[in-house]
Amino acid sequence: MSGGNGRRIRLGIDGHNLEREGWGTRQFVHTLLVAAASQKMAGSAEILIYFHKAVPDLEVLHEHAITVRRPSKLQMALGYPLSYHVFMPFKAWLDGVDLLILPNYMLPTLCAVPTAVVLTHDLFHEMRSPDQTLARRTAYGVFGRLAQYCATAILTFSDYAREQLVSEQGIRRERITVVPPGVDMRRFAGVEPASPQPYILHVGQMLPRRRVPECLEAFRLVRAQHPGL
Repeated sequence: MSGGNGRRIRLGIDGHNLEREGWGTRQFVHTLLVAAASQKMAGSAEILIYFHKAVPDLEVLHEHAITVRRPSKLQMALGYPLSYHVFMPFKAWLDGVDLLILPNYMLPTLCAVPTAVVLTHDLFHEMRSPDQTLARRTAYGVFGRLAQYCATAILTFSDYAREQLVSEQGIRRERITVVPPGVDMRRFAGVEPASPQPYILHVGQMLPRRRVPECLEAFRLVRAQHPGL
């Protein structure tokens, strides 16, 4: 893997999700950095990660293959929207980034480098959800749609999400790459089972589109055949 003239390829990553606690896209970005810093990839790629408010204290950020781009005082003073849509893409352009990976579901307005934006079918529900603030619905509606039509490539987390993006949003399948979210199994080493008996665990938000009633009905049918659950 190399860029033009035999140099190492330069991958830029938006680091906003690492600036706060959480799972989901934060775990995706962290796992991506760990993989990028691995010995196998470190010799062929340089990773530049762009922060907007503060640089978190993460061990992976000290790896040789990763270059941290800290926010300037002006950038922090002007706030996240301008940092995301102006400062980050401009820095990526100056850095000669070959691909800018954007896990935050939105394509910056001013971006002159190739981009890979994470999109999920849930995003298009959030655009219309009354549970979201007007500001967030507007941002997703404008810049999520911009990513849908203008991003160089689209990343998503499962085959199901890809098929939903194709069937519901009309995105061409060849533009979408499935990247399953990574799980660090070391976090669960030595953990005792929650129950000595077999059990079924549902993990997900309690939203109508998650089809929780259907899940409960399926559990009822399965438990009728397997009383030990």
